[in-house]
Amino acid sequence: MRAFMPDEDFALASLKDPTKLYDTWVFRCKIRGKHSSFVCKLSTPDDEGRAKIRNQH
Repeated sequence: MRAFMPDEDFALASLKDPTKLYDTWVFRCKIRGKHSSFVCKLSTPDDEGRAKIRNQH
């Protein structure tokens, strides 16, 4: 998101149960201070990628 919108501040909320591990995660991304939001889907085939996705803030 930073690559496409470097000047925006985002709030992320998982649309899946954050206590479980998935190969695909779906987040609602809201641009702070605006009425805009979008859905971001992240997927990975390995444990390292899942750890990175799980630790998103």
